[in-house]
Amino acid sequence: MINQKLFVFEFSSGGGFNQVDIPPSLFCEGYAMLRTIIADFKKLGFQISTLLDFRINFLSQYLETGKIKLVRKNDDYIKVYTDCLNECTYCFIIAPEFSSHLYNLTKIAKDNGKIILSIDLGGIVLGAHKLETYKFFMVNNASTPKTYHIPFKENNFDLQFVLQNLTS
Repeated sequence: MINQKLFVFEFSSGGGFNQVDIPPSLFCEGYAMLRTIIADFKKLGFQISTLLDFRINFLSQYLETGKIKLVRKNDDYIKVYTDCLNECTYCFIIAPEFSSHLYNLTKIAKDNGKIILSIDLGGIVLGAHKLETYKFFMVNNASTPKTYHIPFKENNFDLQFVLQNLTS
């Protein structure tokens, strides 16, 4: 895979929160994944580019990538993302499932004809809903822990439902 261009994007460290405070828990996990994924693909000979939030530019020294584009406070990170995406053949996307970030970013990559090395849209839809994942595993005879949709009763989880299902 020598000289193949790969764009690796991680939402929290790559500018997804460029106009608000970066949540520390998401940042720590996200940056660690970014650094590890870049190192792994570098060993395979990819030419790697990524985005980095301007506030953490000092961490760029730890990323084994040839090209880092900073996302500034007033940037439209989707535009910067799409511009970088279009410079590469391959992409690997790391983003939270909430607010459909992962789905939307992956859809942009797919719509732009990129080869996606991370999870595809079908996997995102299935994996984003724990109960649907459970049903999928059950239909396909894969061992999986029991999973329930816990109903609400008077604005709280239905404790009776939980106790009944834990003891059965």
